[in-house]
Amino acid sequence: MSDYKEIYAHHADAYEPALKAYQHYLLGREHLHRRQVPDAREELTKAVELDPDFAKAQAEYAIAMTMWGPDDAQLAAAEMAIERALELTPGLPRARAAEGLRMIYIEDFFDPAAAEKILRGVLADDPNMADAINWLSTALFQQQKESDAMDWLERGLRIDPMHPAIAGNLAWEHFERGHLARAEEILLRLSELPEPSVLIFSDIAAYYFLTGRVADSMPYYRRLAMDPVFGTFYQASRYGHLAFSHAVLNDWEQAE
Repeated sequence: MSDYKEIYAHHADAYEPALKAYQHYLLGREHLHRRQVPDAREELTKAVELDPDFAKAQAEYAIAMTMWGPDDAQLAAAEMAIERALELTPGLPRARAAEGLRMIYIEDFFDPAAAEKILRGVLADDPNMADAINWLSTALFQQQKESDAMDWLERGLRIDPMHPAIAGNLAWEHFERGHLARAEEILLRLSELPEPSVLIFSDIAAYYFLTGRVADSMPYYRRLAMDPVFGTFYQASRYGHLAFSHAVLNDWEQAE
């Protein structure tokens, strides 16, 4: 075991965060898993404000601030949080994964080859980190390493069968390859959960729309448009799709 692994393992096990900060951290992490990013940002902001020395919360905060089209202030906050997390716990896998994430999504940091190297290192230390698997697959697709990327997505879905981003990404890759039954199977499986991620509804709606099953898409577009978080973030797009679906079905009154 390398020195930094010993350091982060010791810190991760030994540090006792403030109870309120830990509660906000857990809520934020759950929102992040479900890709309810605005809620995740809110909870993780509270966590790092209550306990700035909580390295895991700093790492999750950095990830939340990097997702969903961050502005300059959010990117700056993410960078500071990554630095703080690694200062508190050198080698912390989630903080390193946050570094890889920004290298595949943020233009100023874009470097998929470097992201691949970082994320493979993260997964060598934490083989079951589903987010790192998802982001590694993106870095691989960006380098046209499609077979390797698909293998990682399939592995990620086995590790976390309820991960909405992995399921959605894998479904769309199967869709692009003409494996429509497999794509629909992946999406519908997650939609049957007691509290499915709204991200899955978005993917199912788009899948049905693009395969010509417009009527089947409408309940999902309606669910998206009315969602208090997702509907706000993608409001124009989702209401637009819902209206267009009504128009395709010649229901002009509802479309208007």
